[in-house]
Amino acid sequence: MAEEKPTREKLLYDFYFDEAARLGQRTDWFLIFHAILLEAFFASQDFVPKLVIGPLGWLTSYLWFMTGYRQRWLSRHLGECMAHAGLMGPETAGLFNNIFAMRRKGLPTVISWPMPVPTFAVIIPFAFAAAWFSLLLWVGRGRSLLVVLLSLAVASLSTLWIVALGSGPKISRVWVDPLASDSLPAEPNEGREQGGLPPRSSR
Repeated sequence: MAEEKPTREKLLYDFYFDEAARLGQRTDWFLIFHAILLEAFFASQDFVPKLVIGPLGWLTSYLWFMTGYRQRWLSRHLGECMAHAGLMGPETAGLFNNIFAMRRKGLPTVISWPMPVPTFAVIIPFAFAAAWFSLLLWVGRGRSLLVVLLSLAVASLSTLWIVALGSGPKISRVWVDPLASDSLPAEPNEGREQGGLPPRSSR
C-alpha cells in the first residue's frame, strides 16, 4: 500500500526540528574547528603561520557570527509558524502557544535570561571573533592600524563574495520538471554504451 502524502503540519513540524538539529551540528563543528585552529596558532613558533591562521580564525568566527544571527531569525520564524492556527490547525497551534507561554512563565527569573539560540548562535561566535581579533593585534604588535584594515578587508571581501554567490547557480527547469513525470530523459552517454565506449562517471 502506498504511503499517505505528508501533511502540511507534519512537514512544518519536521522542518522545525531539523532547524534545531542543524544549529546543534553547526555549534559542534564551530567549536571543534576553532579548537584545532587555536592549537595550531599557539603551537606555531613562526610569524608567518600565525599570520595565516589568525585571519582564518577571524574570518570563520565572523562568518559563523553572521550566519548565527540569521539562524536566530529563522528559528524564531519557524516557532511562530508552529504556533499559527492557520498553518498547524487550532488544536496543535494552541498546544504550542500554551507550551511556549508556560515555559516563559514557569522558568525561575535567575535562569530565564540564558537562551540557547542567542547564546550558541550569536554570543559565542562573537566572543571567538573578538578573541581572534585580539590575537591578531597581539601578533601584529605596533601595527594596530594594519591589523584593523586587514580584518575589515577580510570581513568585507567575504561578505561581498557571499552576497555575489547568492543562493546558488540558476538551475534550468529542464532538469527539474521531468522528475514530476514518469518518463525521464535519456542519459547523454547511452549512445556511447551502445558503441562500446565505457559510460562516463556521473559525479
